[in-house]
Amino acid sequence: MPRPSAGRPPKSTPEIVIASDSPETLDGLQSYLSAAGLRVRGTRELDSAALTAESVAAVVLFADDFDGDAVLALVARILKSRGDVLPLIVSGEPRRFDALIRADAGDRPAPVVIPKPAWGSMILDTIRNRLKA
Repeated sequence: MPRPSAGRPPKSTPEIVIASDSPETLDGLQSYLSAAGLRVRGTRELDSAALTAESVAAVVLFADDFDGDAVLALVARILKSRGDVLPLIVSGEPRRFDALIRADAGDRPAPVVIPKPAWGSMILDTIRNRLKA
């Protein structure tokens, strides 16, 4: 996977949180997004306070690594309490999240679901497009 141009993100840069139970996924995507100039943090727990911290602009959830109901509950909680946060769901079963996307058809942006395999560049482009909006 080609690396984006390197740069250190300033403290004011919104933070991206990656939730995955895979150390390889966390390390690889965190390195890729950091090299693109984003502030990134990883977690292996869905109940981490890092997922809803004030500085968070997007949460990348590798849904297949966790219990499906827990993922749905987390995304619903993010949408309710932090409508400005982009939930980006990566899953081998993207249709599982159709109802969640339709249910959010209000004035807030809907969660984004990316089917596996998801490349770092796809995730980066989605985040950058959201941050521009």
